[in-house]
Amino acid sequence: MKRETVRFLLLRHGEVTAPPGALYGQTDVPLSPRGAIQSREAACALNGAGICRIVTSDLARCRFLADALGEVAGVPVEADPKIREVDFGAWSGLTWKEIDAREPGAFAARLRDFEDFRPPGGENIRDLADRTWQTFEGLMNETQRGTVAIVTHAGVNRVILARLMGIPFARILSLAQDFCCANVVDIYPDGAATLRLLNGRPEHAGSMALGVPS
Repeated sequence: MKRETVRFLLLRHGEVTAPPGALYGQTDVPLSPRGAIQSREAACALNGAGICRIVTSDLARCRFLADALGEVAGVPVEADPKIREVDFGAWSGLTWKEIDAREPGAFAARLRDFEDFRPPGGENIRDLADRTWQTFEGLMNETQRGTVAIVTHAGVNRVILARLMGIPFARILSLAQDFCCANVVDIYPDGAATLRLLNGRPEHAGSMALGVPS
């Protein structure tokens, strides 16, 4: 089978119940009622997008959107723990103010050394990028044509997009990733990538389904 251009939809989960500013990371926080509505609406907006495969983080906030999308697209959902959000270790669930109260200066140190700083027992951004790239690279190698939806987290989307676009990991926070946003990337047969939509609404991603360039 001749390889064609493959379209990847990188989707973020809906709004969650965590306090503002909390580093919930791999904590399995639930969606808020608004997040559940966002997820259902996003799935409906992507109806007809030609999705042939759905891969999701195994955390519940992502599974909700992935399962809704699977029902709409008629495609089974594959859960992969390698595309969970970054692990904040001992900081998981804390706000930056709480972290600063417990470990004065630690959060500022992370911001100064964003790529390499590891919270106690956690991961740094390079760890996240290496872990999640294994899944994304595998999907690129396995998929010959069509559209693949990946339902995951803001940090995961950012490091994948940064690696594809040659953006330093230290600058990934410049890539906005709102709740239930959609990013569209085309991977050509020669491996070149084109970012067609960043932090867009799912209906915008769905409207692009009329033509995947070959």
